Amino acid sequence: MIAAAQDVPMAPASGLSPLFESAATRQAILVAVRNALASLVIPKLTEEQDVVTGHLLVRLLDYVEEQHRDAQLSLAGRNGLPSDLLDELASLTGVGALQAQDLAGIADALARLTATPGTSDERVDRRAAFLNRLSSHENAALATLDAHEGVAGTYTKGVVDLQDVRTEAISTPPLTEEGLTAAIRRAGLFGPDASAHSIVEIPGGFNKITAAFKIRHDGGEDAVIIRRDSVPNPTGFTCVDEFPTLRAVWEEGSLPVAEPLMAQGDASVLGSPFILVRRMAGSTDISHWKDKPGAGEALARTLAQALAKLHAIDVRRFLPEGEAVRPLEEYVAAEVHRWRSKSLGWRIRPNPALDAGFAWAAANVPHVARAPVLVHGDVGFHNMLMDGGTLTALLDWEFSHIGDPLEDIIYCKPFVSEVCSFEEFLVMYAEAGGVAYDPSVADFYELWPSLRNGSGCDALMRTFLEHPGSDLKFAVAGTQHARRYENAVLAHLGQIADREGGVR
Repeated sequence: MIAAAQDVPMAPASGLSPLFESAATRQAILVAVRNALASLVIPKLTEEQDVVTGHLLVRLLDYVEEQHRDAQLSLAGRNGLPSDLLDELASLTGVGALQAQDLAGIADALARLTATPGTSDERVDRRAAFLNRLSSHENAALATLDAHEGVAGTYTKGVVDLQDVRTEAISTPPLTEEGLTAAIRRAGLFGPDASAHSIVEIPGGFNKITAAFKIRHDGGEDAVIIRRDSVPNPTGFTCVDEFPTLRAVWEEGSLPVAEPLMAQGDASVLGSPFILVRRMAGSTDISHWKDKPGAGEALARTLAQALAKLHAIDVRRFLPEGEAVRPLEEYVAAEVHRWRSKSLGWRIRPNPALDAGFAWAAANVPHVARAPVLVHGDVGFHNMLMDGGTLTALLDWEFSHIGDPLEDIIYCKPFVSEVCSFEEFLVMYAEAGGVAYDPSVADFYELWPSLRNGSGCDALMRTFLEHPGSDLKFAVAGTQHARRYENAVLAHLGQIADREGGVR
């Protein structure tokens, strides 16, 4: 017989109750769950996507545990910039008193600070000292972080204002053979009896979802790749927009890219916009052969030759019909403005690192006479499909735009530096017909990727908070990768200040 509630004896009061509710206990539980997941669960997983999901969970548990381990790490996150830094910023820029959560006021002051030339040696020195102090303040938490796979771990700035974040549970609909078959027949691809089968999701990427499948038809069988917008789509950039560029590059014929088959912007067909391309042989994983004698140099030379071919394509192929080619400076300035506007719209917290970086970039757009070209924007070994030593396709054109060829060259510096010196790579690029290297633009294009990618991480984190249950990758980017990019922006501005006596 079940006793009535009032008849159930109360458990004796325990001195352990407060301890059970303590942050230390919650931290211990998190650590135990994290360790069990990493050592007991993940090793037993067999599906690649399950393993990826397991590692994403470990990263997120690392982040949450770190927040519990040292309350000081989130102090700046609650309170914004300290009053002494705010007062110095106000003094340097001539604005009124600044409050810690006055995002617009701080952004405007940082823009003035980094965009206005110094009027005296004292002002230049004070500005450099302030930027170095800002960098030290923003990076203070990093000293205690044991970052997973080299990625610095946590936000220490700003505050998440959930009043401005609407929540809605949404997820990308799964692909089915029936849905794909209907889509390709509707498009008239491979004949009326074509059918899709053998769908395999390909892990990787933060804003798009990729899968491989096969199409059986009267003429045989073809391997195809589908690239879909995630639902929700954090940045609003759609893969359909990159399709015309991909087709123009493929039709030009000098650079190996996957043959574009179709683009579908109607989300009702498969749950989100998508493109289809022919699957090419090869892999982006070069780890098993890049260290073999001569392989690294050959890989770098292949990349240099590919970029030289890309930058040699007539840029008018990528412009609206009848539009004249404008000076390079106008394209670069427009790209800075576009991303700066996006960044401000995506944020849910103060971000003095990106504010300072965008202000510097807007004031330091390179004044050069080079001709504009099509820039890939995310070129590196991770987007090179290699079959043995042969490049079969340059992948992922989401960030492509009209701009400076040296943006691509400087962007891939961290990748090529793993296999050869950057100077050797520049020689390879020049020998393949690439433009002459111009060191005067190095600061701008070394800063730019961190600004752009850091802004994207803000978009991913906002989406994760707005849509509970959305992709775990959004949270990883918003809590771990973002910190790395913001740190890189501040470190680079600090280096400029140290080298030139102030950020100009």
